[in-house]
Amino acid sequence: MNINSVPKLSLFPLTAEVNHQGHLSVGGCDVVDLVKEYGTPLYLFDEFTIRHKCREFKAEFSKRYPDTLVSYASKAFLNRALALILNQENLGLDVVSGGELSIAHSVGFPLAEIYFHGNNKTPEELKPALNWGIGRVVVDNFYELELLDESGCGRKEVFWQVAQAMSEVLPHGDKEKQLLQGFLYGKQSYVKEQAPGQQVQLFSE
Repeated sequence: MNINSVPKLSLFPLTAEVNHQGHLSVGGCDVVDLVKEYGTPLYLFDEFTIRHKCREFKAEFSKRYPDTLVSYASKAFLNRALALILNQENLGLDVVSGGELSIAHSVGFPLAEIYFHGNNKTPEELKPALNWGIGRVVVDNFYELELLDESGCGRKEVFWQVAQAMSEVLPHGDKEKQLLQGFLYGKQSYVKEQAPGQQVQLFSE
Protein backbone atom coordinates (compact mmCIF):
# COMPACT_ATOMS: atom_id res chain seq x y z
CA MET A 1 0.00 0.00 0.00
CA ASN A 2 1.29 3.45 -0.89
CA ILE A 3 2.52 5.35 2.16
CA ASN A 4 0.83 8.52 0.93
CA SER A 5 -2.56 6.80 0.95
CA VAL A 6 -2.45 6.16 4.69
CA PRO A 7 -3.06 9.24 6.89
CA LYS A 8 -0.05 10.21 9.04
CA LEU A 9 2.00 7.16 8.04
CA SER A 10 4.66 9.62 6.90
CA LEU A 11 5.29 10.32 10.62
CA PHE A 12 6.61 6.77 11.02
CA PRO A 13 10.09 5.52 10.11
CA LEU A 14 11.07 5.76 6.45
CA THR A 15 10.63 2.01 5.95
CA ALA A 16 7.10 1.99 7.38
CA GLU A 17 4.34 0.62 5.19
CA VAL A 18 1.08 -1.25 5.38
CA ASN A 19 1.54 -4.82 4.13
CA HIS A 20 -0.87 -7.01 2.21
CA GLN A 21 -2.45 -8.14 5.50
CA GLY A 22 -3.22 -4.58 6.47
CA HIS A 23 -0.58 -4.62 9.21
CA LEU A 24 1.97 -1.95 9.93
CA SER A 25 5.42 -3.05 8.80
CA VAL A 26 8.72 -1.39 9.79
CA GLY A 27 11.99 -2.40 8.21
CA GLY A 28 10.25 -5.33 6.56
CA CYS A 29 9.03 -6.64 9.92
CA ASP A 30 5.33 -7.11 10.56
CA VAL A 31 4.63 -5.23 13.79
CA VAL A 32 1.79 -7.58 14.71
CA ASP A 33 4.20 -10.51 14.51
CA LEU A 34 6.73 -8.63 16.64
CA VAL A 35 4.10 -7.98 19.29
CA LYS A 36 3.15 -11.65 19.33
CA GLU A 37 6.80 -12.57 19.87
CA TYR A 38 7.90 -9.86 22.31
CA GLY A 39 4.69 -8.50 23.83
CA THR A 40 3.89 -4.88 24.60
CA PRO A 41 4.98 -2.21 25.18
CA LEU A 42 7.49 -2.66 22.36
CA TYR A 43 9.94 -0.01 21.18
CA LEU A 44 11.13 -0.27 17.58
CA PHE A 45 14.14 1.54 16.14
CA ASP A 46 14.61 1.48 12.39
CA GLU A 47 18.31 1.44 11.50
CA PHE A 48 17.74 2.74 7.97
CA THR A 49 15.84 5.78 9.27
CA ILE A 50 18.41 6.49 12.00
CA ARG A 51 21.31 6.39 9.56
CA HIS A 52 19.41 8.49 7.04
CA LYS A 53 18.65 11.18 9.63
CA CYS A 54 22.27 11.21 10.84
CA ARG A 55 23.49 11.85 7.31
CA GLU A 56 20.75 14.40 6.65
CA PHE A 57 21.63 16.46 9.72
CA LYS A 58 25.35 16.31 8.94
CA ALA A 59 24.85 17.29 5.31
CA GLU A 60 22.54 20.23 6.03
CA PHE A 61 24.66 21.68 8.83
CA SER A 62 27.89 21.21 6.88
CA LYS A 63 26.50 23.17 3.94
CA ARG A 64 26.18 26.21 6.18
CA TYR A 65 28.87 25.59 8.80
CA PRO A 66 31.65 23.32 7.47
CA ASP A 67 33.34 22.94 10.86
CA THR A 68 30.35 21.36 12.59
CA LEU A 69 29.94 18.39 14.89
CA VAL A 70 26.39 17.07 15.06
CA SER A 71 25.83 15.42 18.44
CA TYR A 72 23.11 12.99 19.46
CA ALA A 73 21.43 13.64 22.82
CA SER A 74 21.74 10.23 24.45
CA LYS A 75 19.20 11.09 27.16
CA ALA A 76 16.56 10.38 24.49
CA PHE A 77 17.74 6.75 24.34
CA LEU A 78 21.06 4.93 24.19
CA ASN A 79 22.22 1.35 24.07
CA ARG A 80 25.29 -0.33 22.62
CA ALA A 81 23.72 -0.96 19.22
CA LEU A 82 22.68 2.66 18.78
CA ALA A 83 26.04 3.93 20.04
CA LEU A 84 27.77 1.81 17.39
CA ILE A 85 25.55 3.26 14.66
CA LEU A 86 26.18 6.83 15.81
CA ASN A 87 29.91 6.16 15.85
CA GLN A 88 29.82 4.66 12.35
CA GLU A 89 27.93 7.73 11.13
CA ASN A 90 30.58 10.01 12.69
CA LEU A 91 28.26 11.85 15.05
CA GLY A 92 29.23 13.30 18.39
CA LEU A 93 27.49 12.29 21.60
CA ASP A 94 25.90 14.29 24.38
CA VAL A 95 25.72 12.29 27.63
CA VAL A 96 24.18 13.24 30.98
CA SER A 97 25.15 10.30 33.18
CA GLY A 98 27.91 7.88 33.98
CA GLY A 99 25.78 5.05 32.59
CA GLU A 100 25.51 6.65 29.15
CA LEU A 101 29.23 7.44 29.21
CA SER A 102 30.02 3.81 30.08
CA ILE A 103 27.89 2.54 27.18
CA ALA A 104 29.76 4.83 24.78
CA HIS A 105 33.13 3.77 26.18
CA SER A 106 32.22 0.07 25.94
CA VAL A 107 31.82 0.29 22.14
CA GLY A 108 34.91 2.38 21.54
CA PHE A 109 33.09 5.64 20.87
CA PRO A 110 35.69 8.43 20.40
CA LEU A 111 35.75 10.11 23.82
CA ALA A 112 36.99 13.37 22.29
CA GLU A 113 33.62 13.65 20.53
CA ILE A 114 31.58 13.33 23.74
CA TYR A 115 30.14 16.22 25.75
CA PHE A 116 29.16 15.55 29.36
CA HIS A 117 26.04 17.55 30.24
CA GLY A 118 23.86 17.31 33.34
CA ASN A 119 23.33 19.44 36.44
CA ASN A 120 24.12 16.81 39.07
CA LYS A 121 27.35 15.11 38.03
CA THR A 122 28.99 13.15 40.82
CA PRO A 123 32.73 12.78 41.48
CA GLU A 124 32.31 9.08 40.64
CA GLU A 125 30.97 10.04 37.19
CA LEU A 126 33.49 12.79 36.49
CA LYS A 127 36.54 10.71 37.40
CA PRO A 128 36.26 8.13 34.58
CA ALA A 129 35.14 10.85 32.16
CA LEU A 130 38.34 12.77 32.81
CA ASN A 131 40.54 9.68 32.92
CA TRP A 132 39.18 8.51 29.58
CA GLY A 133 39.79 11.92 27.98
CA ILE A 134 36.23 13.12 27.40
CA GLY A 135 35.90 15.95 24.88
CA ARG A 136 34.19 18.58 27.04
CA VAL A 137 32.51 18.85 30.41
CA VAL A 138 29.55 21.22 30.29
CA VAL A 139 29.69 22.91 33.69
CA ASP A 140 26.34 23.72 35.23
CA ASN A 141 27.36 25.26 38.56
CA PHE A 142 30.31 26.32 40.68
CA TYR A 143 30.20 23.05 42.62
CA GLU A 144 31.18 21.25 39.43
CA LEU A 145 34.04 23.67 38.91
CA GLU A 146 35.23 22.83 42.41
CA LEU A 147 35.05 19.11 41.63
CA LEU A 148 37.03 19.62 38.45
CA ASP A 149 39.55 21.82 40.21
CA GLU A 150 40.04 19.22 42.94
CA SER A 151 40.41 16.42 40.40
CA GLY A 152 43.68 17.79 39.06
CA CYS A 153 42.45 16.94 35.58
CA GLY A 154 44.54 19.64 33.93
CA ARG A 155 41.77 20.79 31.62
CA LYS A 156 41.99 24.26 30.12
CA GLU A 157 38.56 24.49 28.52
CA VAL A 158 35.04 23.75 29.67
CA PHE A 159 31.61 24.77 28.48
CA TRP A 160 29.52 26.77 30.91
CA GLN A 161 25.74 26.24 30.85
CA VAL A 162 23.94 29.59 31.09
CA ALA A 163 20.27 29.59 32.08
CA GLN A 164 19.62 33.27 32.68
CA ALA A 165 20.94 36.73 31.83
CA MET A 166 24.71 36.85 31.57
CA SER A 167 24.98 39.65 34.10
CA GLU A 168 23.26 37.44 36.68
CA VAL A 169 25.41 34.34 36.30
CA LEU A 170 28.93 35.54 35.60
CA PRO A 171 31.06 35.36 38.75
CA HIS A 172 31.26 38.61 40.72
CA GLY A 173 32.51 37.34 44.10
CA ASP A 174 36.20 36.93 44.88
CA LYS A 175 35.82 33.20 45.55
CA GLU A 176 34.17 32.50 42.22
CA LYS A 177 36.67 34.61 40.29
CA GLN A 178 39.58 32.89 42.00
CA LEU A 179 38.07 29.51 41.27
CA LEU A 180 37.70 30.26 37.57
CA GLN A 181 41.16 31.73 37.28
CA GLY A 182 42.68 28.88 39.29
CA PHE A 183 40.96 26.32 37.11
CA LEU A 184 42.42 28.05 34.08
CA TYR A 185 45.93 27.92 35.58
CA GLY A 186 45.84 31.40 37.00
CA LYS A 187 45.64 33.05 33.59
CA GLN A 188 43.35 35.90 32.70
CA SER A 189 39.98 34.35 31.91
CA TYR A 190 37.07 35.68 29.97
CA VAL A 191 33.80 34.40 28.57
CA LYS A 192 32.59 34.40 25.00
CA GLU A 193 29.07 35.77 25.35
CA GLN A 194 26.10 34.05 23.77
CA ALA A 195 22.37 34.62 23.97
CA PRO A 196 20.74 33.80 27.33
CA GLY A 197 19.99 30.11 27.66
CA GLN A 198 22.88 29.19 25.36
CA GLN A 199 26.30 27.79 26.13
CA VAL A 200 29.40 29.87 26.58
CA GLN A 201 32.97 28.70 26.44
CA LEU A 202 35.58 29.73 28.94
CA PHE A 203 38.92 30.63 27.42
CA SER A 204 42.27 31.55 28.89
CA GLU A 205 44.95 33.87 27.62
